[in-house]
Amino acid sequence: MEKHEFYLKHYPTLDETERVYRIALGKLINSEERKTFEPGWKSPEFGNKTGSIGYLDVEFGDKFIPVDCSKGTDYSNMEHRDVLTILVVGIEPEYQKQGYGTQLINRAEEIASERRLDTLIVSWLEDEISRKLFTRLGYQLYEDGFYATKRLYF
Repeated sequence: MEKHEFYLKHYPTLDETERVYRIALGKLINSEERKTFEPGWKSPEFGNKTGSIGYLDVEFGDKFIPVDCSKGTDYSNMEHRDVLTILVVGIEPEYQKQGYGTQLINRAEEIASERRLDTLIVSWLEDEISRKLFTRLGYQLYEDGFYATKRLYF
């Protein structure tokens, strides 16, 4: 199976100083051809490439995160850390529930290790399926389950 990794030219929610790294599975296609999280024709995502099976986008940087997710997110339980943030995981409908999401998340964890980043964050979990997947992979939920974090040990 083809796997591609590259920085995106455009991203809908970030300013020009932030860069998003994409991991794409399958043949490279234009983002507007995908069925999962299909961008509109005026979207800044328009013109980027993605994978015909799926993709995962990450960014790198300093974030304010909980030290212990079970203790909430009040200021006394928060710290700044350099992290890898998973922004989105999208698997095309015909490839869902076949392990591709797990493969992409595992690769994100490998990239974090390669960069000596011991913390990953998932920036927005919209549905129960995503929450279950990340929990099964060892992530701890916080902020009512809309965010998750995982510490790597190396």
